[in-house]
Amino acid sequence: MPMKYHTYFLAGLFDTDGGKKGSGFGLSTASEHLALFCMEQFKKHNIPFHSCPWKYKDHIYQQVYTKKRDMWKVLKTFPIRHIDKIAFIKSNSPR
Repeated sequence: MPMKYHTYFLAGLFDTDGGKKGSGFGLSTASEHLALFCMEQFKKHNIPFHSCPWKYKDHIYQQVYTKKRDMWKVLKTFPIRHIDKIAFIKSNSPR
């Protein structure tokens, strides 16, 4: 995929699979490759993040998320379009 589409691709993932993670915002995926892509994008855009694997029903998932204080950076960097997710970030993110 051309690099110029990376932010839009990740925004689409947040629109469809993103959500509240603890007091922050992020996504969970069964794909380690997809989790690494997400982490690379956060690093590229200087967005602090956390990642960890977790097990559910004999499957390993990867969780990548930002803390509450950094959620606004996700919204400013990635063109998220899901109205409810935008509202969640705006109402829960200190600026």
